[in-house]
Amino acid sequence: MTIQFSGRVTENPNNIMIEEVLFPQLNYEVKHLLPYYIQIEKELLIEYKRMGLMEEKEIQDVLKALNQINEKMISQIAKTSMTDIAFSIEKSVEQMVERPVATWHVDRSRNDYQACAQKMLGRQQLLQVAKTSMKLASKVIELAKKNAHNPMPGYTHYQSAQVISLGFYLSAISDQLIQEIKSWIQIWDRNNYSPLGAGAMAGQELNWDREEMAVRLGFDGIEDHSLVAVASRKWSLDIGAAFANWGVMISRFVTDFIQWGSSEFHWIDLPDGLSGISSAMPQKKNFPILERVRGRTAHLTTYYMDMHMGQRNTVYSNLVEVSKEANKHVLTMFETVQSIILLMQVFFDHLQFNHESMNKPCKEEFLGGFSLANYLTLNLKIPYRKSQVIAGQYIVHAMKKKLKPAESDSNYLEDLCRDYGFPVSIESEVISNIFINEADLQNKKTVGSTQPDRVLQMLSTQEQSLNDLQIEIEKRDQRIGLVNKKLDKSLNV
Repeated sequence: MTIQFSGRVTENPNNIMIEEVLFPQLNYEVKHLLPYYIQIEKELLIEYKRMGLMEEKEIQDVLKALNQINEKMISQIAKTSMTDIAFSIEKSVEQMVERPVATWHVDRSRNDYQACAQKMLGRQQLLQVAKTSMKLASKVIELAKKNAHNPMPGYTHYQSAQVISLGFYLSAISDQLIQEIKSWIQIWDRNNYSPLGAGAMAGQELNWDREEMAVRLGFDGIEDHSLVAVASRKWSLDIGAAFANWGVMISRFVTDFIQWGSSEFHWIDLPDGLSGISSAMPQKKNFPILERVRGRTAHLTTYYMDMHMGQRNTVYSNLVEVSKEANKHVLTMFETVQSIILLMQVFFDHLQFNHESMNKPCKEEFLGGFSLANYLTLNLKIPYRKSQVIAGQYIVHAMKKKLKPAESDSNYLEDLCRDYGFPVSIESEVISNIFINEADLQNKKTVGSTQPDRVLQMLSTQEQSLNDLQIEIEKRDQRIGLVNKKLDKSLNV
């Protein structure tokens, strides 16, 4: 049987098109976008009422029908409405109202309609991810505060370089998590503008109040240009790029933890429930949760590139089907970020540190070379570059003699200084204290340094940032949460 749903196309979609393209898309939209489509439909009713195009009884009949629509109903009726969610909603309402409403859906397009629903889903998901990431950042901050005084070596070029604290390292993770959340909120604000009322691409013929429509749907305003409103899709690229960069950051920290858990380091441990084994080497204890997280972060770059390539080299207009394919993995991207955050929360909840192993290199490596060079310049007036050379040569000598860092050979150091034209007197205790003080973390003074008080200061600032972000997120969440209430009020419900 031929279904006359269109005057231009007189046949139903091809079965292969239905099975491979249309029905999977319909299922996705019914499951994840239907509530937003219903909100948009209600908003359009408000405007039809304002413009005097529908009577109150017609408004209420359509509204009653919209409130009865569910996933099952749309899926069933889609077979006779080109397997399209917009057409299926329209046909569902038409079957439930007492009589046809001639002006309902006049001056309408699916282009701005679908673009609006997709944006509404994206902004809701972004807020949910931000909330979850806030919890992770808070957890890391608490762990960092407990470890502000626990020394460990910091590395450059895979070489132990300077003494830092475990809390200092962890505070870098929380810092980056917070910076990313701030970035997400900025992206949310930059993209929270409504495309509704842009029509197919050139605007609409009726005098739709786009600004009021945007406000009632929880937007900050409207997309000023109708073509941009339906053609851009930049919001998904912005979020995808941000998540890809976030994934890079997470993977780098996780790579450190994987190394810390190696048999050579033994710096961290996890309970058996979060550990894996080797089928061939029974002595091994692996940490698959970290490997999974690092591998999963790679998907985020893939999702971004998928959206990027799906839009690249397409004309600047609303290609509805291109938009659907290009954004096919948007929800999967959000779910992947949520999964990574949850796995990291579990990891930090059960993470155990071997402080003795972490502190050992601080006592055995000559990590005070930087401080020694500073001492030679500031106290003995030796030009700094020469101080660097002297300090380096002294450490090479001490290592050859198998001296421990806290042990000193002040006579050799004095001879070195004299060879460079600086006859000085240096007490052995001074040299020993330079390396001991380095291990005590107190030499660093600047804001943002590893000095324990500075670390705690940073963590306090981070906590305040989280509090501020919590307020900002709640404001946006409440605005979205009030959409149904605003719509019902305007419709006299």
